[in-house]
Amino acid sequence: MKAIRTGLIILFILYWLPFLDIWTDSLPQEKIEKLPSSDAVIIFGTLVRNGQVSPLLKERLDAAIAIYFSKKAKRIVVSNRSKASLIMKQYLVNHGIPKNKIDIDAQAERTPDTCRYEKRHHPQPR
Repeated sequence: MKAIRTGLIILFILYWLPFLDIWTDSLPQEKIEKLPSSDAVIIFGTLVRNGQVSPLLKERLDAAIAIYFSKKAKRIVVSNRSKASLIMKQYLVNHGIPKNKIDIDAQAERTPDTCRYEKRHHPQPR
């Protein structure tokens, strides 16, 4: 009986361990004050349904707003499909970000596309 109980406890721990690891990795890693300054914050798009941003996208947008207002970034780049990127931009404007500080990459289908777009349009000086 004791061996079965011990085995069940071990299985329980092994089952939940990956979830615990994922959860701790998703916690904020840095305080905004500790972030280096940059030219831009890139918000990778995610689900927009019926004109409403998803909870995950809201987190990304709110983080970008906080970073912008802390003066750690000079502009914000939103990346999503055409209509969704406009909804993201409107969310930012509604929260006080000037329109001229928001760039839209509405052509990206995937995250690597956005990275290529940014590298092409905003290359680092050498």
